[in-house]
Amino acid sequence: MPACRIMVKTMLGVEAEKEIIKIPLSDSTISRRIINISEDIEEQVIEVIKSGELFALQVDESTDISGKAQLMAFIRFIVNSKIVSQLFCCKKLSGITTGRDVFDVINKYFKNYGVSWTSCVSICTDGALSMTGSIKGFITIAKNQKPNINTTHCFLHREALVAKSIVNELKIVLDQVVIMVNFIKSRPQKIRLFFQLCESMEFDHYTLIIHTEYIRTLFIKRASFITFL
Repeated sequence: MPACRIMVKTMLGVEAEKEIIKIPLSDSTISRRIINISEDIEEQVIEVIKSGELFALQVDESTDISGKAQLMAFIRFIVNSKIVSQLFCCKKLSGITTGRDVFDVINKYFKNYGVSWTSCVSICTDGALSMTGSIKGFITIAKNQKPNINTTHCFLHREALVAKSIVNELKIVLDQVVIMVNFIKSRPQKIRLFFQLCESMEFDHYTLIIHTEYIRTLFIKRASFITFL
């Protein structure tokens, strides 16, 4: 906060600094503000959906560092001819994480806020059996509410499927990249050494870029990438 006051005073003057001083800094106050902001965003999203707007869901289940299963749902809808993406909810899953468990959590959230499945036009998930199972999968159960829901896999899952059928020349490169990435990411010390290597060579990035666009570029320049590593 002292550094922030100095910056504001330097850039905007004494009056702006006085406004910064008024900001409460207690843990409980900041916590309440964060909760208020999140609740306000949630209310705005729910209001738009309940007004009759169609929406698409992206659902994924993951385990946090404490070993608890967390279900995250993102929602996408159109407002004023613009596509808006928002975090819809993050709920803890208790017990086993079956498709029924996932559906029950989402469905309960819908009912609590009066959201109808009829407005859901698409669901995106990974390829896990709990999501895509033909009998008890989340998508199958959701289609009981609305049979014509479109379903898609996330892009990372699509690329994982494509990677299984790529030509041998590219598969060799991909396997080598995976081994190298896992080796560097296995220990914090290796990450720091890799950072120093990138810095000394004046490379564009000082850490591993895992997102797909960069990996695609690496395939195009596979020879120079392997030489660099």
